[in-house]
Amino acid sequence: CALFKTHCVPSIPQRWWQTPSRPASARVIAFPGDPNPPDALIGHWPTKKWYKKIYKHIRPTTWIADYWRE
Repeated sequence: CALFKTHCVPSIPQRWWQTPSRPASARVIAFPGDPNPPDALIGHWPTKKWYKKIYKHIRPTTWIADYWRE
């Protein structure tokens, strides 16, 4: 099991231009907290404070649509 925020999302400066990657060895990817799969799919990390938008940024992760089912 891999965590989306720690195993898929790149570190802070790279997450502005690099799309989150899917770990090849992971069979399950967990989404604890934010961003949720629908948010990550469109590239939105919900936050209210303006300064958190600097480091809580994510590019659209289109590979989630291939695997996500509700």
